[in-house]
Amino acid sequence: MSDKIEIKYSKEKVKVILPASHFSRQKLSTIENYMDATVTLEDSGSLSLIYDKPKYSYSLKDCITEEMSEVKRLELAQKMESLTFSEHHFKVPYIHPKNIFLQGSVVKILHYGLEGIMSPIPYTLETFLMSYKALIVSILRPKLDFDLLINGVAAIGDSLIQDIAACETYDEVVKYVNEAYDKAYQEEKKTKMVVSKRSWHIFSIGMGIFCAASIALGTFAAYFYFWSVPVQRATINAQSHFISKHYDDVADDLQKFQVGRLGKEAKYVLASSYVHLDDLSENQKASVLNTITPSSEDNLLEYWIYLGRGNYKKSLDLAQNIGDDQLTLHAYTNLYEQVREDKNMKGADKQKKLSEYRKEIEKLSKKLGVKVGEEKDE
Repeated sequence: MSDKIEIKYSKEKVKVILPASHFSRQKLSTIENYMDATVTLEDSGSLSLIYDKPKYSYSLKDCITEEMSEVKRLELAQKMESLTFSEHHFKVPYIHPKNIFLQGSVVKILHYGLEGIMSPIPYTLETFLMSYKALIVSILRPKLDFDLLINGVAAIGDSLIQDIAACETYDEVVKYVNEAYDKAYQEEKKTKMVVSKRSWHIFSIGMGIFCAASIALGTFAAYFYFWSVPVQRATINAQSHFISKHYDDVADDLQKFQVGRLGKEAKYVLASSYVHLDDLSENQKASVLNTITPSSEDNLLEYWIYLGRGNYKKSLDLAQNIGDDQLTLHAYTNLYEQVREDKNMKGADKQKKLSEYRKEIEKLSKKLGVKVGEEKDE
């Protein structure tokens, strides 16, 4: 049985299920007195609370999944400003997209915990801030899972998410969202004005130029849809898998895209995933991962991507370009193993290559102070 709070909907009711570890059985009477819900202790030991769904309302979870512009998403995020928390209140808000309902511009939290009695417990300003950041990010990036974001916001290379993760207080998050909304709104407004003027101009100079512009616009739209959008979608999926530590899935998500098509965020999660999947010791992996960030140079990120994809010659070229002997040694070691395992290479060619790579491995190993066949911690 899951140890997480579950929320299920029907047309008029909302059922909240708390595992046994999330409430005090000795305080059931207190829970019944404070909660505006039908409270039932199940045979499994869990506690069910059935609430009336607010009339004419929609869950935030359903709203998030709808298609909408960046401005609309920021506007939705702004509405969450009404969610607040005080450490001195007995009732504790449970921040989760499934537990938040919107009636027009009114935002309602359905299930509340009770301090020291019923989840969410324990609950502090720090816990609230983590949940609030995850909530805002889940609104702005709907492909990312809220439950994974609570402890994983900082791991995503998306610049907007990084800005939110850097906010140290609730007020800073609110301020950031408001400023982002104003900027996006002004840009959208400016874009609409430009498009309107351009449309009138195109119409006034005749169908010939209009057709040419339409072809150009269609080409751009086709480029965006068939070239850019697939990469963006794959990147979002890869980020989600990266947070949940499914590194094989990250590699699969981005496998069909050439390195040059990948953005910085995609390169970061892919390079980090390949480090996790590499045949290195845990200490070596930890050492390497400390050198990789979303702002790392492309050469370093691409080195690990090409290495992970088995293009060892390209990774060697990048390592030599970077000037890092440890990376160069690691690339040569992989090249050596690749040639040694190649059953189709001619014997003479194989021995020549193996001798060449062995010589480089011995030279670099001596320089780095490691034995041949071992690699110094990266």
